[in-house]
Amino acid sequence: MPQAFRMKPILLCVYVHVSQATVWTAITTIEDCHLRLPEVKKIEMLTDAAIGSTPAGAILRVKPHASGTTLEQEFHARALGIAAKIMAVIMLPLMIGSIRKMIQGDLDAIKLHCETKA
Repeated sequence: MPQAFRMKPILLCVYVHVSQATVWTAITTIEDCHLRLPEVKKIEMLTDAAIGSTPAGAILRVKPHASGTTLEQEFHARALGIAAKIMAVIMLPLMIGSIRKMIQGDLDAIKLHCETKA
């Protein structure tokens, strides 16, 4: 397998003033996620195969914290093909801000949903 260009993972978090169980339910109930995440327009189930030449993914973590919950999202991507590696070196510095903004928007939307529902 060719050596992949891996971006440094982006890790963002938000404190939610509700129980860990409430946050967990909000992020694992996929059928109505468009109600929590306004940017979600479509949900697809993907296989383990690489999509294009830049597989990416996110890990959500729910951790108890004080009287509420910390919700973390870690985003990672890796470029596999030579063209993708070249583009990653050029484009990644320009895209990091947008990626962070999208992740923070999702976390804030989940927080708002959970706290409004509680």
